[in-house]
Amino acid sequence: MGIEVLIQLKQSNNKRASLRATCILMYLKDGYSTTKISKEMGISQRSVQRYIRDFQQNGINRIQQENRGRKRLIIPEDISKLIEESPLKYDFILNKWLPSMLQTQTGSSSYLECNKVLFEHYKENPSKSVEALSTDLKGLRKHLELHSLADSVWLVHGFKLGNDRGKRGTVNVHYLIDYYCFFAINLNHYSEGDNCQEDEPTESLSKKPYLFSISPFSRSAKNSLQRETNFRELYASFFHNIIEYSFENFEHSMHLLLLPTQKNKSVLYRFRISEKYKSTDKPRVEAHFLNSNLKNGYKHLQYLESELKRDFSGIRTIDEPSIDALHRRAEKEICLIAPELTTLFRK
Repeated sequence: MGIEVLIQLKQSNNKRASLRATCILMYLKDGYSTTKISKEMGISQRSVQRYIRDFQQNGINRIQQENRGRKRLIIPEDISKLIEESPLKYDFILNKWLPSMLQTQTGSSSYLECNKVLFEHYKENPSKSVEALSTDLKGLRKHLELHSLADSVWLVHGFKLGNDRGKRGTVNVHYLIDYYCFFAINLNHYSEGDNCQEDEPTESLSKKPYLFSISPFSRSAKNSLQRETNFRELYASFFHNIIEYSFENFEHSMHLLLLPTQKNKSVLYRFRISEKYKSTDKPRVEAHFLNSNLKNGYKHLQYLESELKRDFSGIRTIDEPSIDALHRRAEKEICLIAPELTTLFRK
């Protein structure tokens, strides 16, 4: 009975059923091995084995099933409404939805599901695609013109200074701590013609035009995933400091400019404004990734990186005086490059 049905299916117009029936007949009736069948039919041996196993376990009905293909993704109504709104409304600082952001907001959806949802959404709405996260200078200036020109604009950058290998007196040890440098430059300060003066009294710098931090980062976590999580928390705390400092001292809406590095992305994709602000008193913060063709901007930041890394490599023992000296060196360099960066990013 089964062989007769298989012969009929072999001659049917259903190509999928005909292929499966042919493979099974070659195995049951002709005694071919799965290896020979795969060569004869031009398909993988694993597929042949699956056809035979399905027939033996589920009978002829399995062979007759139509090819279902890829199911059309059905977007839940709550998520469909959510992605039509701006993530800024939900305390994120990027203005485009990303899978990790959507996953954080919904709480129950998997990353894979969120990724599929956004893929379908951006395919139907190309103007809202994720590529729009990166902006060039012309696009950035146009965006800032649409908002208040009094908004605070901060250039934020973070990088690894080095580690504590060989920095405990004269003993060469395997490092346990990485040191990261984070800084943020308030471009508004320099666009108004102000400058850093080394001999300026400390009282007048109650509103500093920059923030700078050197943070130790322990590598004691057992796996790379935990270390990545710990680093995001460290970097995110610096972002919270920028927002709090700017909000308390300048009381403007904020724009954060960042280079599109992997570490910057990993932090911002999950970053949200602190819940300590009242809902009616939250600062408006928006982050922008800058296009990689901004060679001059990269040149200034890379110069600062190289200078600080060189100074850090010369430290033999990491202690409070050596870190303070590095702070003073960094502040001096920031004062030198900040006016040029302001000219580049803001007219």
